[in-house]
Amino acid sequence: MPVGLPLTARPGNFLPGLLAQTHKLPFTCYAGRQVEDIDMTFDPDLPMPVAPGPLNVENSGFSYQATFTTKDRTLKVHREFVSLVDHQVCDPAFDA
Repeated sequence: MPVGLPLTARPGNFLPGLLAQTHKLPFTCYAGRQVEDIDMTFDPDLPMPVAPGPLNVENSGFSYQATFTTKDRTLKVHREFVSLVDHQVCDPAFDA
């Protein structure tokens, strides 16, 4: 998943635990939904970035969607992460 601006915890870095780690023991994980909306307005003297295409990842443990749109001089970023775990302790195999 793209990192984006590090203003807050990335969607997906809290609910299921840190997915970038390789867990060797059971770890805390939660079901829930995280949404991030960022609007970035650019000065008229700066070139506008090209908005990347949408991103959608779905599996049995989570779904992640990201959209990027531009309107006038504003780049709008919307990210949504939904953790689908059915318990508060995940097995290390969940990382896979």
